[in-house]
Amino acid sequence: MGIRSWLRPVLVLALCLGGALLPAGPGEAASADTQGPQVLDIQITPLAASLTGMTSQVVTIKVHLTDQTGVCSDCALPYGINDRSGTPFVILTPHLSQLPEPETDLTGMRLVSGTVQDGWWATTRPVTGAWAGTFEVIRVVAVDTANPQNMTDLDPRGTPLARQLQVTAVDPPHLSAGYSPPVLPPGQFNYAIKGRAYLSTSGQPVVDQPVWYCAENGCGFDFFAPATPAVRTNTGGYYPAFTGLYLVDHQVFLGPGGPIETSPIYAMGAPSPWFGPPLTVHLDAALATTPVPLGTAVAVTGHSTVLPATDPFGSPPYPSVWLQRLVSGVWVTQSSAPVRASGRFTLIAVPPTRGNHRYRVVRPGTFFWLQAVTPTMLLGVY
Repeated sequence: MGIRSWLRPVLVLALCLGGALLPAGPGEAASADTQGPQVLDIQITPLAASLTGMTSQVVTIKVHLTDQTGVCSDCALPYGINDRSGTPFVILTPHLSQLPEPETDLTGMRLVSGTVQDGWWATTRPVTGAWAGTFEVIRVVAVDTANPQNMTDLDPRGTPLARQLQVTAVDPPHLSAGYSPPVLPPGQFNYAIKGRAYLSTSGQPVVDQPVWYCAENGCGFDFFAPATPAVRTNTGGYYPAFTGLYLVDHQVFLGPGGPIETSPIYAMGAPSPWFGPPLTVHLDAALATTPVPLGTAVAVTGHSTVLPATDPFGSPPYPSVWLQRLVSGVWVTQSSAPVRASGRFTLIAVPPTRGNHRYRVVRPGTFFWLQAVTPTMLLGVY
């Protein structure tokens, strides 16, 4: 065999092996990356904060992430996962639901060391007495740059990555909130929200501090200054009244306002019920005629308050009213009819026997308005 003949298969083998050792191109690496980022560590610094009065403590949350093609910054999550935008993010929640606020999202995480393939991501949050209790990390969410579907959504509780933040507070601020008037008269839908800021143990007023009004606009520890301008507390800690919006979630905040990463919330107040003071609805009704022969159908007409909008639970602004008859000492519903857009309604009474029958009209109460009942109407039958 000649030298050329002997070298030919060796060169072919070498070229094949050389091609196998060449690095994969970007497209090949992306197609090979089928997993979300890996969470190697979580750090909370400091792990405990002790606060007095209006003091605050900046807490840093860091996550060590690795990913073959890189962790994506500010990437939207796949549709339907949740309504949060921007990754990575961490969620804390009060341990054993010590606070009414269910959770706080630690968004705005940025790469602080390393690379997107292997690095630490961090964000900060000012913690105040409003955080008193134990908070724990319940979610770490991240996606990679190759494919947003490659998502990591980790609950570290019960694993070596479980982390908690312990906050103790001495004489923390408190923010009260209430409605004026506490019950709305018929036809009135405007009301005020007002209250006072004070230190919860000593009772000392919190003076000259901003208070914000929030109506379904970032309520909770995920605070960003609402559009409503802030007011300031006076020497007694009282703040000027806000005008409430009908049928929305109301909260007030004590704090400077601004980006959630830098603006502490010293206290939160939520009037009850959350949707505003209950409405008193007008209701009147009258029999068309009395007495009547047995077997006569008698119209019962009347008027009731029409609400300005559909409530959050889908109840129509023109609900039904009930016609009830007193039977053996018990009010029994005989029929119902809707309240029309004009506020008028018509019910039909058909008394079953001769004699005097007692009727009334009832508009049932809901979360948003109190039950209304007309005086008893006497219908004679001969």
